[in-house]
Parts: sequence; structure tokens; C-alpha cells
Amino acid sequence: MLGFGTAGADAAERDATAAVAVCGHTDEQPLLLLGSTGPATLGAQCELNLATKAGGYSPIAVDGGFGPGTEERVRTFQRCAGLTADGEIGPLTWAALNTWSAHPRSCTPQGAPGIPQVSVCGHTDTRPTLRRGAKGTEVKEVQCRLDLAMEPGHYPPLVIDGDFGGGTESRVVEFQLCAGLSADGAVGPNTWARLTDWSSRNTYCTPPRPAGYPIDGLDTAQ
Repeated sequence: MLGFGTAGADAAERDATAAVAVCGHTDEQPLLLLGSTGPATLGAQCELNLATKAGGYSPIAVDGGFGPGTEERVRTFQRCAGLTADGEIGPLTWAALNTWSAHPRSCTPQGAPGIPQVSVCGHTDTRPTLRRGAKGTEVKEVQCRLDLAMEPGHYPPLVIDGDFGGGTESRVVEFQLCAGLSADGAVGPNTWARLTDWSSRNTYCTPPRPAGYPIDGLDTAQ
């Protein structure tokens, strides 16, 4: 039982809701440990990526399987959050993880570059051209990767709702400006490629570059 007062309990509930909205997998947060599988593990892996990337840690694979890599990242996060580093995600770790993923912060000690992961969000590996008005799993993947690709102290996480609205479009434009792409707000082949790269390793977009920065070319559908 967590020792929260009424205000603390309300804050913890808001953080849990925000974390679920950020990752878009499930609102269930059971005890997870080595060998756990399923949507809750996907959600935990996604939250771990959001919570630790600001500290220079490359994302782990979001594959729904709680293996040694996930266990080690849990221990890393627990040390950052001042918790017992037992490698299990119980109530205290979930509460801290919800807060850190919804409001990313630096983690000490700093991480080191790791191997880029193919799956860092766990929604889909399809890459269609997307623009405002699109809906579905592919939009969730874009929203999640945008959260991982943008500097968390400057860009608050998007809600992962699968709806490509004005907020998502604006964030795509901001990412394109950072990445030196044509800022058209559509996620075509060039934007997908850069977004996949930046979100899968320990790098992310800092505030926009100066006007006139050269671009890589138009991001049009193939």
C-alpha cells in the first residue's frame, strides 16, 4: 500500500492516466518481473524508454517480453528514482515510472550509446504516409516515436490516441524543422526514416534550428 494522502493519491492517479495516454497500450499495471509478457509489459517498456532516454539511455526493445534487457533497464530506472533496484515493477516502481514517463527528467548516472532498436513503441512496423485526419495504429506509432524523438524538457509528450490532429501535425512540423526536412506536417518516407532513427537511439530533437537551415528535400509519398 502506497503511503499517499488524498492529494498524493490524486496526483498518482493523474500520472498513471497520463502515462497510459502517453504509451497507448493498456491501463492495467500488475506486478511485472522476469518472464512476464503481454500488453502491460509493452506499456512498461514504452514508459521505461520515455523515462530514461533524457538521461542518455538508448531505448530498449518494446516487444512485450520481460527479458534480461528489460530487467536491467528497470534496475537502472529504479536507481535513478531512488528505489530498491530489484528489477521488478511493483506499485512503487509503477508510480515512479508513471510520473517520469509523463514528465521526463534526466537520470543520473548518464547512459551510454546503445544499439538502436527496431521496436521502441510496440504498435506497428508499417510505414504508410500519414497526414492530418489519419487515424489508427500507425498514427499511434508516429505519436509515440515523436515523444521519444523530441527533447523532453522542451516538448511535452503527446497523447497516444491514434488521431492525427492539429497537435500531432504541429509536433511533426517541429520535428521536421529539427531534422532539416521539408516542414509540411505530413509523415512520408523521409520523415519516417529520420523519426525511426532518432527515436530508436539516444538522440533527440532540441529546439528548432535557425531560419534558413538547409533541408534534405521534400518529404513526398512514394
